[in-house]
Amino acid sequence: MLLLCVTGSTAAKDIPVSDVAALQSAVASARPGDTLILAEGEYRDAEIVFKGQGTKDAPITLKAATPGKTVITGKSTLRIGGEHLVVEGLFFKDLGPGISDPIQFRVDSDELAHNCRMTGCAVLGSRPGDNSQESRWVGLYGSGHRVDHCAFQGKSDKGTTFVVWLGDGSEGRHQI
Repeated sequence: MLLLCVTGSTAAKDIPVSDVAALQSAVASARPGDTLILAEGEYRDAEIVFKGQGTKDAPITLKAATPGKTVITGKSTLRIGGEHLVVEGLFFKDLGPGISDPIQFRVDSDELAHNCRMTGCAVLGSRPGDNSQESRWVGLYGSGHRVDHCAFQGKSDKGTTFVVWLGDGSEGRHQI
């Protein structure tokens, strides 16, 4: 009897990225268990879309190379969409005035996130600006998210800091 076993290379990878364009390319090819490591530095006015399909046992992770030294600033936004994604160690600082929900657990109203996690991140301070428009820092959409070991401090403009949205596919069941 001949037994033939073929195994594919599905090992998780650490993928270093040094700019937003490289990050978006890495996101497009990321597989469950992969970790995208964003280099130290300042990412100003960056539009980051972290979208993918991880699994419960093998999430796809976007993390800072060194927590607190990967700084997202200015009019930057982070959109998280898909399932079992983890954002770890990013530092959001001096977010620009007029940017509402710079961090959203959805890509858009049709692509919500589910079972994702934000951990070890900080959102500190906002630049003074026109206080007539409401802004929020985090919009939690979808279901089953976990936000832990994060700091939210120094918001001085109009609006709430953190909003859990319900309805239209957003079911809650979050751990904060």
